[in-house]
Amino acid sequence: MSSIIIYHNPQCTTSKKVLSILKQQVLSFTIIDYIKNPLNFSQLKILLSKLNINAIDIVKKTSLIYKECKKQNYSNDKILFELSNNPSSIERPILLKDNVGIIVRPYDKIYDFLDISR
Repeated sequence: MSSIIIYHNPQCTTSKKVLSILKQQVLSFTIIDYIKNPLNFSQLKILLSKLNINAIDIVKKTSLIYKECKKQNYSNDKILFELSNNPSSIERPILLKDNVGIIVRPYDKIYDFLDISR
């Protein structure tokens, strides 16, 4: 059986939509509310490796941190440090299945990623 984890922000409409789809599909999954329980630097580094992307790619494009990271050309580690202190700047939702992950934007990427019907 697959292990599914959603990194969820309860204030995010897209994140709520993905969570709703998971529930409708009656899938077993774990919810990590990273706003209430922020991820530390090490956890973010592990997550980044599962997503197989650069740190700047998990920063919300509308956040001030994104603009600063781009302007100052921050390293991956510096970006992860910033995100560990500012979890609301993490792009969401993030979905992991068997240690492989995606940022689920737009929300309908969930269907192909989990190979489920609409």
